[in-house]
Amino acid sequence: MADSSSWAWVSDTLWPGFDPNNQDNLGTNGNGLPVNPNGYKNVTWVDGNDDGLIIDADTDDNSPGTVDGVKINGQVRTVAEIGCYDGTNLMVDGSTVTVTMPVWLFTDGTWMARINDADIPMGKHYSQVTSITLGNFVGVDYDGTWTSNRVQSFVCFVAGTLIDTATGPRPVEMLRAGDAVRTADDGLQPLVWVGQRRVAGMGAMAPVRFAAGAIGNRRALLVSPQHRMLVGGWRAQMLFGSDEVLVPARALINDHNVRRWPQDHVTYVHILFARHQIVFSEGAPSESFHPGATAMDALGAATRSEILSLFPQLANAAAGYGPAARPALRPWEGRLLRAPVGRMRSVP
Repeated sequence: MADSSSWAWVSDTLWPGFDPNNQDNLGTNGNGLPVNPNGYKNVTWVDGNDDGLIIDADTDDNSPGTVDGVKINGQVRTVAEIGCYDGTNLMVDGSTVTVTMPVWLFTDGTWMARINDADIPMGKHYSQVTSITLGNFVGVDYDGTWTSNRVQSFVCFVAGTLIDTATGPRPVEMLRAGDAVRTADDGLQPLVWVGQRRVAGMGAMAPVRFAAGAIGNRRALLVSPQHRMLVGGWRAQMLFGSDEVLVPARALINDHNVRRWPQDHVTYVHILFARHQIVFSEGAPSESFHPGATAMDALGAATRSEILSLFPQLANAAAGYGPAARPALRPWEGRLLRAPVGRMRSVP
């Protein structure tokens, strides 16, 4: 069992209108709800199956049930639902900061809120937060949230990775919007957006390194833990009914030719197209950034606003960005395709 330390504003009062038999307690009933800043507590993510996610217990969002939880004051609480509230206002040292606020509702009706690390005002301390008011419910019932102390879990490449483009392989950090990149399905496609973030490359944010040849890559390839690689073969067909599937890099770790690769700092670069694409990184096929509900939840407010300006439909969860380029496996499913040694079959 993997535990990781974090913090949150915890409320031991019941969520408004809480009904233990209702799987959709989180909603517009939370709009404008005050969060007590004095409820700040140290908490622990209890990741029961070490997949990097805290899964909720409800089943109407297709989650499989949970072995996860949040430890508060020494007691583990099970998460019933997860939602987000856009336009949440925090008064921090006399200034208003507007963010998207994730909320975790527990099965006993108590709840907690915590901003994403990317939204923590630079140089500020939690004691300087004097008021918090939830904004508007985004209308999405999330089935899980990343641990890693709420550090952004982008689908991204490590700076220095060579991406196949119209002019040959180029370092991903040198790419710009409008550059033509080779894709598996649609030939050369222009990038719509490129972003990057420098973070501590330790713990849950440590890159995953594929040794040369491990997944069809020409040389060593480093990606973020949640970056999904294209994997194919008879096991994918037999187990999941598809010749090709997308598997999170962390699920393919075998401590042989696919390993965690901690470093003091790492620059993660994420590339976005008009639709989800399979691109070629060091010759190996893997995904572009997909701004789905969970990924958008992990973004900082400024980055989220930038992407929404490009894709206004993402503000409406029902419209969304579109489907993944291939069936996407959860980490525990992806582990079934993990090769103990040698090369996994990556689609050329």
